[in-house]
Formats: sequence, structure tokens, C-alpha cells
Amino acid sequence: MNINLWFARNNHGEIITILNSNITNTYTCPICNSEVIPKALESKQVTPHFAHIDRSKCTGESFIHFWMKHGFIERGDTFTIISDESHIFTCKDFKTEVTFNLKTGVYRPDIVIETECGNEIVFEMAHKNKKKVQDYIDRWIELDKIVVEVDTPTLTGQNEVKEFKALYYKGKCFNFNKRDGGYYKTIGKLKEKMKQSGKYDIELVKKLDWFWDEVCKYENNEDIDLNEMYLFLETMNPEEFKIIDIALKKRKSNEIIKGFMDTMYKKLFKQEKEKVKFIEEKFLNVNYLNKMLKSNKIEYIVESIEFSINKFYIMYKNNDGSNYKIEFKLYRYDGVDIEERLNKIHNRMAYKEIESVLKHSIDELNNDYKEVSFKLDFDRKGFAITVKHLFNRLDELFYFDYYNYDEIYMYKNDFIDKSKFKNNLLDKSFKGSRERECKTCSKLFNVSSKEYFFYIGNRLEIPKRCKSCRNKRKKEKLNG
Repeated sequence: MNINLWFARNNHGEIITILNSNITNTYTCPICNSEVIPKALESKQVTPHFAHIDRSKCTGESFIHFWMKHGFIERGDTFTIISDESHIFTCKDFKTEVTFNLKTGVYRPDIVIETECGNEIVFEMAHKNKKKVQDYIDRWIELDKIVVEVDTPTLTGQNEVKEFKALYYKGKCFNFNKRDGGYYKTIGKLKEKMKQSGKYDIELVKKLDWFWDEVCKYENNEDIDLNEMYLFLETMNPEEFKIIDIALKKRKSNEIIKGFMDTMYKKLFKQEKEKVKFIEEKFLNVNYLNKMLKSNKIEYIVESIEFSINKFYIMYKNNDGSNYKIEFKLYRYDGVDIEERLNKIHNRMAYKEIESVLKHSIDELNNDYKEVSFKLDFDRKGFAITVKHLFNRLDELFYFDYYNYDEIYMYKNDFIDKSKFKNNLLDKSFKGSRERECKTCSKLFNVSSKEYFFYIGNRLEIPKRCKSCRNKRKKEKLNG
């Protein structure tokens, strides 16, 4: 076991930590008494440590025993482990050189601490390469003990608080290496669920790891057998597949999921098509129906069967020769009412037609009335028309509450008749009182919306006389 030395004796025989050392002093190993020198004090890549001039004189095991007795954790010490919450334990004893022979492989942790409450806690040292979930999760699950990581500041004496991060706690991983390439979010989570459900299958575990290796190859542009991948995904239950689908969503390997879904849809469509064909050939034929009627002593004879896109019809006659016809609706294999689906398609087509007509009507209104602006906003929920009276700076919003294709389709005649629609819109957006008193005869008369917009649009004054008086006045002017 290659454990870096974090402690040494100085010239006065005192034990000091690496962070309290300097390169000008002389230090010796507290275990073998040979000379050691400080290393990597200024490095950002390598953890500071003492290095033996002659490494063969000392062993890592001896150092762990020394280190455990000089400040890390001693018998009777209390320490905290952090998973998704804090857990407090008391050290009863510790062991080094522990080997666990597991089905998933040999596992040799750095230290195993036995606690007062009977737990065995496995300690891994963080100054080595961080433990990857992919490399250790199967062993942690099989071992089913608490696994923690010891941070470098604790080893070097920077942090006196005895607090450690859990790597594995009661069937779940924590504080995993973020550089695991996404393994934990896919395969790791599936393995956790298998453990929690009590269905941890070693063969399936191997298959999951194979799947992940293939995903990595695919993302590295290596050739893989996609049909094998699809076959594996097909064996998953919906909950398992959902985990993989979500985890690969923003990755290049999401193309594998898309390809799998396309393959499944094609396969399903083919299966359903074969079922329909089987039903048509086996049951919906004249011979079969007549045979069935005869066996049930029903005195009708089927003449023919006709199929349309959303229905089929059985034509038959009775003993007196009278002809009858029965109509049956067809449903898609996923339960969709084909007739209803066709109606929705017709309604969408009508909606697009109405949208086109309305746009054309608004363009015409904008051409006819220069001092009034008509603006159309159209979406799939309905449409809104804003009318702005540029001359007197007034505006008004008209919203038509037709919220879906069906309702638009029901009222389509109100919009397709452009003349009627334009008149209705002009009528709704008319400003001011409709009744006026004639300046000549004092009778009340109405100004129509078309008249109003004509005069406003040409910057003319609204008439002050009724139509009769205006015509009479015109004639008098013409006659001189």
C-alpha cells in the first residue's frame, strides 16, 4: 500500500505536518527514522508530502498505524459522516490490510473502522485518484457497508474537524466524481434501484456496464452494433428506460434512443398492420360470416363487405330478398377514433383557410381607410384585431373567442363572407354617437359605420345633415 507521508520529525524530535515544514530544515520519518524531504509544497497538481530518500526502508502499512495513533482518529473519538444528512459515530477500533473477496472482485480499502454501535466503516484516502462510481459501485453494493472519503486537508492537518463525506450509504452513492462521464446518472442510478428493490442481478449488472461501454464508444465515433443496443433497451421496464432516456437527453448518444424509438414504432405499426390484415382475412370475409350465421341458424345471407378509410359496411339480405346495410366504425390500434381524427384534420384545414381570408380582408380594409389601421394577430387559440383611429388617436381591441379548430369551423361562414365580416368589424369599431340632429330639418338621422370610416379615412368632417337634406342641397347647387 503506497501511502504518502503527511508527518515527520524535525531536528527537535517533534512531530509536525507537511504544511508546517520548509525545504531548508532536515526531517526524519517517525517510523523508520530514515531521512525524508518535503515535496510539492507549492504545487497545485500534487498534494504536498514528505518523500523518503530511500523508500525501501518504510512501508505504508506502518505509516497508517502511526498516523491513526497520532491525530487522525483514535479509539473513543467521535466523528461525523455526511451523506444526504449528518450521521455521528464513535470509533471502537480500526483495521488495516483488510481484504474483501466479493463476487464482483477483490476489494482492499485503506482502513476499516469499527464503531461503538457495531457498524464497519470503510475509509478511502482522497490523496489517491478519486474513486469512480463506475469502478467501485458493484463492490460497494455487494459489500453493503458505509464507505467514506477522507479529504486531503484532514490528512495534512489543515482541518481538525473529524468530518468525512460518504461515498456510499445505505444503498445510495454520494459525492461521486463529477468526471465520471455521466455513468452515475444512468447506470449508477439503475444499480441503486436494483439494490433498493432487492433485485440485484449480477448478469444484468454486467449487461448495464456493457451498454455504457457501447454508449461511450458511440460518443467517440466508434462502430457499435445498434441492433444489439435496441434489443437491450427493449428488455427494460418503462421506469428503467425513463432513467436512461432522461440521462442521455442532451448527449450525442441520445441518437441511440431516437433510433430505438423509431424502430419500436415501426415494429409496433407492422405488428398492428398484420393484426388488422389477419382480422380482415380471417373474419371480415363473406364466407366466414355466412358460415357463422348458418351455424347460429340465423336466416340472413351476406352479399358483400366494403371498406372505407374509417368505416366498413356489411351488405346482406333476408329470405324475402330485402337488402340491408350495417355500418361499423373503425378505430386505430391505439384507440383513436379515425372519424374524429379526420374531422379534426378538416377543421384544421378550415382554420388555415379562414386565416388566409381574414388576412386578405384586413389588407383590403387598410387600403380603403387610410386614417384607420386594422391589425390582425392570429394564433391557434383564436385571433385578435386591433383597430386604431389615427385621426383622433383612439384604438380598440376586438377579441373573438373561438378557442379551437372545431369552434372556428362552426362559425366559418361569419369569416369566409368577406363583405359581411368587414361590415361587422366596421360596425363594431364605430366611434361616437350614431344618432345626429340634422342641421337643416332638425330630424334625427343615423351615420353608418361605413360612412363614418369613409369620412374619417378622407379627413372629411362627419355629415351634419341627413341624407335627404344633403341630396336636396346638392340639387339646388346644381340648378344654380
